[in-house]
Amino acid sequence: FIDRGVFVEVDLPPGRKAIDSKIVYKLKRDQNNIPTRWKARIVARGFQQEIGVDFFESFSAMSHPVHIRALMALAGSQGWVTNQVDIKTAYLY
Repeated sequence: FIDRGVFVEVDLPPGRKAIDSKIVYKLKRDQNNIPTRWKARIVARGFQQEIGVDFFESFSAMSHPVHIRALMALAGSQGWVTNQVDIKTAYLY
């Protein structure tokens, strides 16, 4: 991840400890509900964070369905052309 520029490793501020993390496993199943594989992801234990010390802003790439409908209504009323894009691993490249 460092080679791809996803994040930069930095030193901890004086007197601070690293935020704990844990690995969360999820069992993936096929169409017949038969287990096929395990997926794992690492999550930070965010409740230990302090605003202004551990982070300065947060961002979530989610959009509310109401906003999507409003944009689609605006595009339809203005005659704009719309496209759909699904990028699953954009942050890796």
